[in-house]
This record gives sequence, structure tokens and C-alpha cells, in this order.
Amino acid sequence: MKYTNLYDEIFNRHLSNHADSLLVISGYLGPSPVKDLLSLSIPSKVIYGMYGSDGIKQQLHNSLVQTQKSATNNEINIMYSSTGVHSKCYVWYKDEQIIDALIGSANFSVNGLTTPFREVLTDLNQSSYTNLNDYINHLRPSWIPCSQGLPSLPTQTTTANNVTTPNSNICFLPLIDPRTGQVQNAHGLNWGQNPSNHTRPDDANIPIRTDHIRHFPNLFPPKQLSSHQSGGKPNRHNDSIEIFWDDGVQMTAVLEGTQSIANFNPNNIYPKQICSFPNKDELGIYLRTRLGVAYGQPVSRNDLDQYGRLNIGVSLIAPGIYSFDFSV
Repeated sequence: MKYTNLYDEIFNRHLSNHADSLLVISGYLGPSPVKDLLSLSIPSKVIYGMYGSDGIKQQLHNSLVQTQKSATNNEINIMYSSTGVHSKCYVWYKDEQIIDALIGSANFSVNGLTTPFREVLTDLNQSSYTNLNDYINHLRPSWIPCSQGLPSLPTQTTTANNVTTPNSNICFLPLIDPRTGQVQNAHGLNWGQNPSNHTRPDDANIPIRTDHIRHFPNLFPPKQLSSHQSGGKPNRHNDSIEIFWDDGVQMTAVLEGTQSIANFNPNNIYPKQICSFPNKDELGIYLRTRLGVAYGQPVSRNDLDQYGRLNIGVSLIAPGIYSFDFSV
């Protein structure tokens, strides 16, 4: 059973088992791992299993179709399952025969493959390859090319001025300090403006406050106890997520920091902010570009007012995959 380094396991296993193709069946897909399959040295087919039950959001659909169009030599074949399939199977073939397989709970997404101890994958015994092959053959008639899929329509509309909307699927994260009405001097968008923070000038984060977690626990799940530092001190893992911005930009980020919430699941520890990963200034540079603020310069309330928005609307596309709306 494997529960760490699942990403490396999936992308490097063919080097040891000498497979000539890979099949991925996953309840949900993340855009980044699917793109990474383009550089794999063997061809792959990846199936978005829950399309038939949950549909697919426009941003993710567009990304997968674009990745498929980028394949020039049959490096990858992206398919949707027209019937809901929640299983996660990673199957390696040689000469069209199964030679290796992992099954378990890990979706083919950054969140599913890079969060230690949260998901598992288990080696399938060779005696079960026939059953696995029968299972795959049973599912195969329901697979359609991603280009033939249709994105699901949005079910909720909200206004950009709301900060929190408990009855909506969208959480609005403010870019100003609610107590002062101003952009923080050395936190949030200006996190990198204080040299004592050991940051770069454009480093930025988006704070997550306790009310956001209370009203949207599905967006900001508790942090997992993943390992131990020297001396036996527990370490809370920063979950990786994938972000689609409203203008089409994709970004990998982490739910970082820790905070507890009184009278709300007191045994849980929750993230405190969202940062781009691996470079924390990617977020700051991106938002400064949209605001028209020079790189390395602080962001002010006036910059946000001139742009026309004081918050970012956050919603969930699929597990570990988020939509961020900063449109005006």
C-alpha cells in the first residue's frame, strides 16, 4: 500500500515495469497531471469517470480539450465516461496485456497525488488482472472523446459585492482587511512588502478567515497530520490545489498556515491562507498585472477601487480544483 509520493509512482513506474502504455481511470481529473502526460515517454489514455454523474465545469472541460489538441503524436487520449464511475485505477500494459496495476482512492489530480497520507494506492495482485480487464471492458463502451463532451451549466449566480454567501456555492474572499477597509501593509497582497517576512516583494497570499470556513467547509477542509518533524513534533501538510482563474489562467497553489476555530470542530486545524506554489510571487505578479500595479510595488485600496473589485469569488469545480473569479 502506497500513501506518499503517489505522483512520482504514477509517472515513473513504467521505467521499472517496462510498460508500453498507461490507462488511467479516475473519478475526477486535475488539469496539471493530465498535461504532464504529454511528456510521458509512453502513450496514455485517461478517463474522467464522474462526467456521467456530475458533468464537468466549463473551465476544466476547456483545459482538457486544449490538452487533447496539444497532442500531436497520440501521446494522450482523454475520454469522458458517460456513466458515473468513481473508481481510481492505474493500469500499465505491454503488448496490449495488463502487466501492472494500482487501485485505490487517489484521483488523478494534484490534490489526489501529492497530499501524503490522505489517499492510498495498492498494488493489484496478478491473479486479479483478468477481473480488472473484464471491468475495463465493461466500462469501455461508455467512453466518449472529451471533445464530444458538454460542460455542465452553472446553477448559481451571485453578486461580486458579497463577502460571504452561506446559501451559495461561492465564497467571496476579501482582499482588504475588514477591520480597516485597507489592503494590509505586510500581509495579503502585500505579504512581500515587509523584508522581515523573508519574502520577495511580489509574494502574496489570500487570507482565509474563520467565517469563510464556517460557511464553506467543503472549500477549506481540515489540514491533515501527515508526518513528524525531528523530535516527534507533528506536521500539518499544506494541501495542493489547482486554480482556474476567470480569464483562463491556471495556477497551482497550497492551502497554507494553520488556525483553529472556537466552537466549530475544535479538534480540527484549518488552513489560514492561499499561496501560489512553488513560487509565492506568482500570485502577486498575476494580481498586480490585472490591477495595473508595477511589479514590486505595494497594492493599495485605491488600486482595487479603480479596478472595480475588492474580493475574489471562490468555488469548487471538482475535489481539489477551484474556480477563482476576479472579473469586473
